[in-house]
Amino acid sequence: MEKILMGAIVSFSTFTLISYLLIVLNIPILIVPIFFLATLAIAKPLNKTVRQIKIRSSFQTILVLIVFTLGIAGQMAVISPSGVFKNGDLLFWSAHGHDGTWHIALMEEIKRGLTAQAGFLQNPIFAGERLTNYHFFSDILPAVVGKYLPISDLNLYFRIFPFFYSLFLGAAAYFLTKKLTNSFSASIWATIFTYFAGSFGFVIGKGESIFWATQPQSASGNPPQIVSDFLILAIIYFLILLQQPKNKVKGQVIFAICAVLIGTLVAFKVYAAIVVFGGLIITGIWQVVKDKKFQLLTLAGLSGILAAVLYLPNTSGGASFLIFQPWWYIRTMIVEPSRLNLLDWELRRQTYIYEHNWKRVIWLEGMGFLIFFFGNLGMRFLGL
Repeated sequence: MEKILMGAIVSFSTFTLISYLLIVLNIPILIVPIFFLATLAIAKPLNKTVRQIKIRSSFQTILVLIVFTLGIAGQMAVISPSGVFKNGDLLFWSAHGHDGTWHIALMEEIKRGLTAQAGFLQNPIFAGERLTNYHFFSDILPAVVGKYLPISDLNLYFRIFPFFYSLFLGAAAYFLTKKLTNSFSASIWATIFTYFAGSFGFVIGKGESIFWATQPQSASGNPPQIVSDFLILAIIYFLILLQQPKNKVKGQVIFAICAVLIGTLVAFKVYAAIVVFGGLIITGIWQVVKDKKFQLLTLAGLSGILAAVLYLPNTSGGASFLIFQPWWYIRTMIVEPSRLNLLDWELRRQTYIYEHNWKRVIWLEGMGFLIFFFGNLGMRFLGL
């Protein structure tokens, strides 16, 4: 099951990349035959893997099934009720009336492909305007499925793909922890905290995102986020595999998988890609110093080329697309009326800065960081 689910995540990223390239080349008609050829190519090894699966009726198996079933059901309960017709009205709950309709409109634009004369994806809101500075990769696969299969965009966005996103998130958390610890207990607890743990917002009677971070329970309503969540976990999983002894061919395959996952991440969620590339480069430098090997730096370079190919053509070139503003989340968490709304805290900070009372400034900033960090972690702080 581990090979199937982690392989499915790789297939998700790879097929999204291929679909995008075919759309850019204005030959999306090749998506279907390529899909069938790929299916035929993996049918035999997939069948072999499935036949090797032996599900034992044990406490561990039952516990895993219960956790995944309840976890997926909980995430689905947040998004699935939206996008349904009742008494002639189309119903949306919470932010899905805005975010959901945006993604569905974007799916329709992707179905149409590139604007014939201009050669770009059109912004769903502004007719004739190019879609730039947005991570739309999470909408490509639902659009492709909706184009070639008789399934509505509403069902794809609100019900079908959220199920797979939730499954992939739980599977990535479970198998990564298993790879790191080789412990069933650690793996199941990691999955439980992934599915069920939220922020400490309830302690002060506020919502889950009072400390800014959207929690996993509602992440399905933000496809770029939940996709980047399980992709990051999958990237770490395959990077661990890459460092383990293996034959040359298998090593090259895993290297290619890592390059695709890391390179495409920028088009799913650019901020997630920045974190991954930063960590990969630092780790690569450490590998050079410690082991005199350039494997990770080479991986960072090749992935960076793929990321640039996907990123640069879809930006407006504006200097404000990526903003380096450290502490922005902590500062706004403190003062925003929709967050903690602690204006007195901010006034004290400004007063201490004016008085050059740096000891008090550092204390306030440190407390703000701890509130942000542990507030978002919630009960997951036990994992520290």
